[in-house]
Amino acid sequence: MLTARALRYAQRALLVDHPGVRSSHSTPTPRGGGIGIAATVLIAAAVLWSLGHVDSRLGMPLLVGGLLVAGIGWIDDHRSVPAGVRAAVHVAAGIVLLSAYGWPSSIQLGFAQLSLGPLGPVFYLLLIVWLINLFNFMDGIDGIAASQALLAAVIGSILMVMDAKIGLAVLGLTIAGSSLGLLFWNWPPARVFMGDVGSGFLGFALAALAISTDQHGSVPVLVWILLLSVFVFDATVTLLRRFVRRERWYDAHRAHAYQRLVIAGKSHLFVTSWSIVLSAVAGILAVAASRWERLILPLLAAQMLLLAVLYLRIERLRPMSKETPRGL
Repeated sequence: MLTARALRYAQRALLVDHPGVRSSHSTPTPRGGGIGIAATVLIAAAVLWSLGHVDSRLGMPLLVGGLLVAGIGWIDDHRSVPAGVRAAVHVAAGIVLLSAYGWPSSIQLGFAQLSLGPLGPVFYLLLIVWLINLFNFMDGIDGIAASQALLAAVIGSILMVMDAKIGLAVLGLTIAGSSLGLLFWNWPPARVFMGDVGSGFLGFALAALAISTDQHGSVPVLVWILLLSVFVFDATVTLLRRFVRRERWYDAHRAHAYQRLVIAGKSHLFVTSWSIVLSAVAGILAVAASRWERLILPLLAAQMLLLAVLYLRIERLRPMSKETPRGL
């Protein structure tokens, strides 16, 4: 319902993404539909917090940080916001979240708890900011970001139910349900795009849930990274390669593997469907990793190896150099 209202507003306000050399769509499409996701999850978080099903360490930071991330995304959907300003807001949201958990300084590897010392808060802050931008970078074709969030949140919620973390599971299912609601409008061919308001918020909400479950001794952060591995791998490898080529990481481009598949002639439906299949594989591995924690690192490595093989096949099909020439 909220997506439908957002669509009508976008049409009236002329919030439309027009096809360009850095886009993967061929027809003008309204954006900003993801505000329905942000509103739904924030309302659910407030209700769960007020009823005591979500503690203050998650409830307050999710509301404050979520409003910051969704707010700057909503402004960016209307008019371009400088990358430095967006980054500052994302860092502020991460600080709000981490301060509520006492600045975590260790990570669960499955077979041991690894102390990161003073680098721990830095690692987690970078992880939060990266997940926020991850969904923004990967929300480039119809249905891919909403379906990724849907799968990760559903499987994560199942794992939380298995650990009797019912309040957290309900919040996770709210993220999944709101993503499914958007998918009715965003499935190929999309009638509305999520926009920065939705993609950034989804990244922050999943990051908040990951840190919360990790600190509650439920689902470790590495299992969440496994659940989101399709996005994590493509976005991280592409970003590193752009750094090596001395390109500005925040500039729009079509260098991600999923975008190059579309350029090579594959449909949005084809690429999004395969993303779902690979995320389902990651979900199965995540369930196994949660059940047998000693396998977290081996299973994460196996998934990354699978994605690396597929990435190299896409590289042969459509080299990244064709989309981001050196010196651009």
